[in-house]
Amino acid sequence: PAPLAARSGRAAGDSRGPGSGQHRRSSCLRLVAPSSDRVGDRVLAVDARGLVKFYGTAPALRGCDLAVAAGERVALLGPNGAGKTTLLKVLATLVRPSSGALRLLGIDALRSPSLVRARIGVLAHETYLYRDLTAAENLRLYAQLYGLDAVEERVAAMLARVGLTDRAHYRVGTLSRGQQQRLALA
Repeated sequence: PAPLAARSGRAAGDSRGPGSGQHRRSSCLRLVAPSSDRVGDRVLAVDARGLVKFYGTAPALRGCDLAVAAGERVALLGPNGAGKTTLLKVLATLVRPSSGALRLLGIDALRSPSLVRARIGVLAHETYLYRDLTAAENLRLYAQLYGLDAVEERVAAMLARVGLTDRAHYRVGTLSRGQQQRLALA
């Protein structure tokens, strides 16, 4: 089965189109998206063009194009080995593509990955929270690691923003999965 990216009810995938009778043999992710710097009237948060990534001689991405406007939701679907995780790692600037262009929030992510990293966050399945620390202690720890000012005020504000003020002193291991994900977003 061909990998699929679904966005607001529309999908992009194999360029041969549905009903062509042809099936892709490659497990490489290929997305097709608009070729402008805007989606509708919104500026692009993600503008990936021609992304290629090889691990040794094995292709993980072959010419991936993806345009996502700020606030837009996208689902990446596909079989194992299709390149979904590789694409997410490239978009998070954790892995450099072999070739292609990538702009995130209007910044050339290949030339200025640290500038991009300072403005984005990635929430994976694993939250990377310390289960034995409380919600507030986790936020304090990360705030200190990132050298943020006004730590206590930020911790209180972020707990309120994600609706966890009443859980500030609960150990993360006692929080529900949804609460842990919300805390990780904070």
